Amino acid sequence: MGQTKYERCPCGKIPMFLSPEGVGSRIGHVSGICCNEWSIEFKNDFADGEAFKQNAEIAWNNASRAKPVAKDMIARGLTVLLDDLDERIILSDRIGLDSVDELVRLCEEEDQLRLPLK
Repeated sequence: MGQTKYERCPCGKIPMFLSPEGVGSRIGHVSGICCNEWSIEFKNDFADGEAFKQNAEIAWNNASRAKPVAKDMIARGLTVLLDDLDERIILSDRIGLDSVDELVRLCEEEDQLRLPLK
């Protein structure tokens, strides 16, 4: 089972081998050797031998996984939040507020605050 390319495990590693259980059973379970914390339940239909191994590999590779969040998307989101905070600080200076907290309070009163800053 180590010759096939496997999909990435949620732990972040790509397992070199899979650990299937339930040979000859109706339902099997397969996990990656990388962490043994994430497993897939798959329909095995009492298969054994190569058919069992193939069922396990197909189940592992076809399991839905969350799409990874790109680092640049996170950086862009943080930039937007920081730019928004900078604008609020500049605004507080212009209208004579003593602190950003006063500006946040003012925005909350006017229902203009979209994201909590606390």
